[in-house]
Amino acid sequence: MQQVLLDHPKWCGNVPSMLIPELLAPSGNRASLLAALSAGADAVYLGIQEFNARRNADNFKLEDLTETCDLVHLSGARLYLAMNTAVLPEELDSALQTARSAWLAGIDALIVQDLGFLATLRNELPELPIHVSTQMNLHSSLAVLKAAEFGAKRVTLARELSLEEIQKISETAVELEVFAHGALCVCYSGQCLFSSLIGRRSANRGLCAQACRLPYKLIDTSTGRAIKTEGRHLLSPRDLATLEILPDLIASGVSSLKIEGRMKSATYVYQVTKAYREALDALLLNKESDKKSALSDLAEVFSRGFSTAYLTGERGNAMMSYQRPNNRGVSVGRVQGISDGLVNIRLEKDLQANDVLEVRTNRGSVTVRVPEAANTGKLIISIPQPVGSGDRVFRVQNAALLDRDAGRFDDALFVGNNGLVGLHASVDLKLGQPARIRFESEPAACFAECTGAVVEPARSRSIDEAAVREHVGRIGQTPFSIKSWDIHLDEGVGLSFSELHRLRSEVLEQLTERMLEPWHGRQLAKSTGSRQARVAARQGKPELAVLVRDRQSAKLARKAGADLV
Repeated sequence: MQQVLLDHPKWCGNVPSMLIPELLAPSGNRASLLAALSAGADAVYLGIQEFNARRNADNFKLEDLTETCDLVHLSGARLYLAMNTAVLPEELDSALQTARSAWLAGIDALIVQDLGFLATLRNELPELPIHVSTQMNLHSSLAVLKAAEFGAKRVTLARELSLEEIQKISETAVELEVFAHGALCVCYSGQCLFSSLIGRRSANRGLCAQACRLPYKLIDTSTGRAIKTEGRHLLSPRDLATLEILPDLIASGVSSLKIEGRMKSATYVYQVTKAYREALDALLLNKESDKKSALSDLAEVFSRGFSTAYLTGERGNAMMSYQRPNNRGVSVGRVQGISDGLVNIRLEKDLQANDVLEVRTNRGSVTVRVPEAANTGKLIISIPQPVGSGDRVFRVQNAALLDRDAGRFDDALFVGNNGLVGLHASVDLKLGQPARIRFESEPAACFAECTGAVVEPARSRSIDEAAVREHVGRIGQTPFSIKSWDIHLDEGVGLSFSELHRLRSEVLEQLTERMLEPWHGRQLAKSTGSRQARVAARQGKPELAVLVRDRQSAKLARKAGADLV
């Protein structure tokens, strides 16, 4: 975390000293992992197939986790593994073994929901940092302190808290994480039972059926009649967006800002991470970031409409997306008329070739791809399905954004001198002395250097600075990128290019080993105690406890024989 001074009058005058929180981005697959890292995430969170609350994401394989951790750590970021489902008693041994393997692979922390699993990890793997998932639904100082007693290093707070409540909880001094952007669950912090009831798929076991995004009717049970509503998607919240309240959120005392979206595209992950990185960096420099432009771009990649929701006390219709449960896109115009099978659209924005448009009709939605660029004004286009005059037109895929971000999501990212890890290269070729190459990494401030053959006068053509840059700089298909050079050459020196290549490879190998040394070669510490045996069932008559809402019900419950009301 970085030190920053902010002038923030909302919280007890000027805040004298604040910390810029960690920016934590989602990674549902390798493409979104690369997107998060290239956009500037401080940390990423991901899952493998087992014990993962997003089992329908592509996810990662346990056997590949070491390689994934290495890439993240070389990039100067941290990796948290989500094992955030409810763990059944018969699964506990398997979950523990997975956690052990993940720790040895190099993860920086484990995210868990299950309280029993948390308590067991404290005894069995005391060296493993544990982050409590938001699905544990912790929303008070007492609960956060209790989680810390159970071994949690960090708590991801329930999403239903306000800024003032978060600030109060931060006084516990336990590390706090909050969601800053992405989808909201209508249920308490993702603890959804509705998915199991409607879709026969448990959200708490990683198979959310998204029952909250389905259409419903609101029925007056006294009459049996449907009540008129603003839309049919009565349980579908808007997406959380906190760009405009970031100073307030930081001032509340949180340590990490989390982006939701392990099921989202790499384009989405890149754009959202980039927007929040730029906003946080601007705060660090006491500058204003262009939040309006950033939110416009975010609406282009995915949005159900944005809300600050519970953070600012928004609990009514304003935080709901009743009319549409998926991507709204951005309004670009209306259908003006139809002639000879062609649709005339009055455009409010410029369009690019391959933009995808969606026309919202009273019979549903119709999508069409734009064949060529069109300026604000008029677009005449063929749409096979019927549409009507006045129908609204939205852009749901922005080709310009996709083109702009191309190459940030796959291994093309590492082609040429374009890796994520910035290096300073120093090359010395002095007559009569061993050739020397030194690489120093930017994020980790780690270095390695190697010496080779003694430099002799050139027999034919001498080496110049351009040749050194070309041959030492051939580090494509690696996570590295040479950002700056310091080259010292004697006039007329000679050295084989193969020797330069050998030295370069040797230095990169040594640098990689040094940068990853804190995670490689980990050992498992001894457990702090034996696992507790299951408590035997209590013998005798069970007590009957009844939950009531008013005094009259309490009297009736007691009269009917309740032991506890």
